[in-house]
Amino acid sequence: MRVDRSEAMSSSATTTTTTMVVVGKGGKSPQLNRNKPKVRHGGKPICFKFNNRDETCTGECAMLHICQICLSPDHARYECTQ
Repeated sequence: MRVDRSEAMSSSATTTTTTMVVVGKGGKSPQLNRNKPKVRHGGKPICFKFNNRDETCTGECAMLHICQICLSPDHARYECTQ
């Protein structure tokens, strides 16, 4: 990841404006991914085992058992249609 910085001076030469642009891999701007799994909701951690098809959670982990994509308590991430 690379950070490009540019500075521009105003006509009065007393104000300097700095703009930072974070550039992702390959020089492209990072894309927002709405389907990226979330790890916390409302400050509480979301259970990875609940959301993983290959693992099971006993329910005693004190984490949230909600979908990591849409935050619904009705299904896990691997069953999400969004």
